[in-house]
Amino acid sequence: MTDLKVAAYAKGADGITGVSIEKKSGLSNNCWYVLSGTAVAFRLPEQKKQ
Repeated sequence: MTDLKVAAYAKGADGITGVSIEKKSGLSNNCWYVLSGTAVAFRLPEQKKQ
């Protein structure tokens, strides 16, 4: 989750939604498991100054 949030923030997003995380076998990569994740980044509408 943290990596998804950091990637979205680096691209100018205000937040993420629709998060999907999948746990996969990582034995071929010399790991116990690998996490793969996706999310939709969004920006909030800017408030008009009065």
